[in-house]
Amino acid sequence: MYSSSIKSMLFSFSEASFVNQSPQSLFVFEIYKTLLCYLLNPPVRKAIFDLDNTIVEGVTGVELARLLEEIGEDHDRWKDFWEKQKLFSNGSVTHDEAIICLSESFGRAVQGMEVQTFEQALRMLSKRIRIKDEFDEFYSWLIENQFQIFVITASPVEVFDAISNYRFEEVFGLILEKAHAFTGRVILPMTIQNKCRIVNEKIIKDATFTFGVSDLVYDMEAFKNLNLRFLLGDQFKINKTSILVKSFQEIKKILENTLN
Repeated sequence: MYSSSIKSMLFSFSEASFVNQSPQSLFVFEIYKTLLCYLLNPPVRKAIFDLDNTIVEGVTGVELARLLEEIGEDHDRWKDFWEKQKLFSNGSVTHDEAIICLSESFGRAVQGMEVQTFEQALRMLSKRIRIKDEFDEFYSWLIENQFQIFVITASPVEVFDAISNYRFEEVFGLILEKAHAFTGRVILPMTIQNKCRIVNEKIIKDATFTFGVSDLVYDMEAFKNLNLRFLLGDQFKINKTSILVKSFQEIKKILENTLN
């Protein structure tokens, strides 16, 4: 970014060049100023993605739990976590309540587990993760068009260590307290309420254009202050606040039409 003194000098120099000129020259000067403003203050574009079932196939936190269970060979430790998966389908609690219950259950399952064991599972996870079709191409397009990319997940934030092929501006996920080992305490569950706070207070404040993508209709609440909200999938009911899409290619076309 240019300093304010350099900006002032450039404007003064350019304005002096057009003093006492014809109306046509002054019109050219106005165009010049507009272009100069664009160059000195380029647009800040931000893209926000859900991770699980959006960028990757499946749920990274669930796959990580399977790997940790395999490594530790302690099935009782994970029994509660697997039983609580039903909360997302039986409608007995709200989405955020289910997220909190699952987060706390995951925390209890890793309580006392050494970080080294967790890192071993993450290395194994990196070999199992499958990136969704078309994301690589869409990611490259976003970088070429100067988008900053942010990713949010309800899975443990450490899962991003298993996804090293992409340059994300910042990532957010379930935060578990740890030192040399995990304490079992949940510091930050990634509820919709917390996602809203992160999106509005940490991500979009200085942005000139924003959009969000998720397979979860619940995330549309967290994305409500974005310019565009994309609901990725093919089995949704009508949603008046979001654009329903089946692929990243569809999103790319919409963005191209919007930005051009």
